[in-house]
Amino acid sequence: MTHITTDRSLPRYVLIPKIGTTSLIDFMNNCSTGKVNPNQAKTCTRIKYTYKCHVVHAHIGPSTPNEHIVVTLRDPVKRFSSFLNYRWQDWHRPRADWNKSGPFNQSLSAIIDNITDKEMLSFRPYRTMSYYVTNRTIFTCSVLETRDFFKERMGFSGCAELPHHNSREYVYGQPRPDQEARIRRAFAKDQALWDKHCASG
Repeated sequence: MTHITTDRSLPRYVLIPKIGTTSLIDFMNNCSTGKVNPNQAKTCTRIKYTYKCHVVHAHIGPSTPNEHIVVTLRDPVKRFSSFLNYRWQDWHRPRADWNKSGPFNQSLSAIIDNITDKEMLSFRPYRTMSYYVTNRTIFTCSVLETRDFFKERMGFSGCAELPHHNSREYVYGQPRPDQEARIRRAFAKDQALWDKHCASG
């Protein structure tokens, strides 16, 4: 049974889409203990001296420019490629935020050729990674680093293995080198975040 307590002094973990957040939320909700910001959890039920809570899986951006948060970053090209593969794989048709029509068995590179830079930046709730950043952001650079942050800084223990999702995330292929360069230009702010905090390893 998971016992998660709330602590207002802790930063809130902001779930950025296509960063591995499904795995991370499942990980937290399957630990035996841990502490989270009160805005991270659903209503908690008191059980003796602790609480049984569940961490909310919602892509909620910062409430203020100075909110104390933790975010996980991902290489912009890998993130966008994973996102398009997910859309094609799970929806098989355009959603309202992208009204392009056409065959749905084409390669990822063909799909990217059909998307404008403006469309790349307008998907919801995908958004840019920079959209979620505040003046008080702690950055992690992988799901494994985030998992370790939860253990070391938020007291998560008695956890199962980190679950893996989206094992077929590149079923439609990956972008060509010229498209990779274009994605990095379109997501210039995200690329700057990645280069500053993560690219050096």
